[in-house]
Parts: sequence; structure tokens; C-alpha cells
Amino acid sequence: MQITINEDVLKRLEALAHQQNRVVEALVEEALEQYVHSQPDREAFRTVVQRHIQEHAWLLDELAKQ
Repeated sequence: MQITINEDVLKRLEALAHQQNRVVEALVEEALEQYVHSQPDREAFRTVVQRHIQEHAWLLDELAKQ
């Protein structure tokens, strides 16, 4: 698989990889794994937040008026 990365981001990734004595591909793979694993947690969090917003919509409306 090939991806295109913004030039500035690539330079920062290369510098980070150099600091950590790793290759850019390893950093990208690790970041993608962390992102994929965090998605179920994010979706659960969003669901809870949306429920709380709906439950307290009246309070948010009152605060918006002030």
C-alpha cells in the first residue's frame, strides 16, 4: 500500500524516527494501530456525551441565553 503524506509531516516523521532510531514506516504503523484500537472507545464516549447533552439540553439553552 502506498500513501501520500504532506511534506512537512513527512519531515517531522523523519526527524522523530531518527531521534528514536526507528524507521518512518514503524512510526506510521504504530500510530495507525493506536488509532484503530481507540475507535471503539471514542464511539462509546461520543454516545455517552450525546446522551448527556440531550438530557441537559434545557440547561445548555439557559446558559446560552446569558
